Amino acid sequence: MRKLVTAVVLITTLALGQYPASAATYKSAKTTVTKVGTRHDPETGWYVYARFFIAGIKAKQDYRCTVIAYDKAKKVIIKWSATGASFDPRPYNEYEAFTNIKPAQVKLVKSASATCAIAKSAPKAQALPPIMIDPMTVSSVNVPLSNVLVFLARGPGENWTAIVDDPKIGTFIPGGNQGTYTTNPAFQPLKVGLTVVRISEKGGETYEIAVTVTG
Repeated sequence: MRKLVTAVVLITTLALGQYPASAATYKSAKTTVTKVGTRHDPETGWYVYARFFIAGIKAKQDYRCTVIAYDKAKKVIIKWSATGASFDPRPYNEYEAFTNIKPAQVKLVKSASATCAIAKSAPKAQALPPIMIDPMTVSSVNVPLSNVLVFLARGPGENWTAIVDDPKIGTFIPGGNQGTYTTNPAFQPLKVGLTVVRISEKGGETYEIAVTVTG
């Protein structure tokens, strides 16, 4: 069993507010899709993505979106959810949401729509600290739907990729350099249930973690 890297160093790489953690009421916001496309990762497969602007969003404001990719005939190819926190200090920058698709679906993707809602002002509440685990030593974990699971990466966050067996339960958030700070890779819960996350370090091993999302 490998020794866990000193947690203090890794915790400083997680930006406060990078992952939404607190419950809030939401209001719909006009959302404009600017680009849709696909990309391929040699280790985790094909992805479809949509980029969009959310009207009226403010700095450090949580958002949640439903994104749909269509074929040429406007038939739904795939539908998924995305959550996050707006950029600070420039909240009007372009946002992106992505999910895995099958190789046969890649050529079918022609357009996308996004429906977003942003958090209303709410009574101040203490945000839950993220749940942090070492993927090399932990094989199962429970995560509340209102929280996030962070993987303590020894090296740069972008060196880690993952496959979520059931993308309806949650989505993998790659880590990496965000400009003024660096984040660890993470798992954002989307629905109560159980899924297996297979997280891999570039050039290294793959670790399977059973993640149970609780209400």
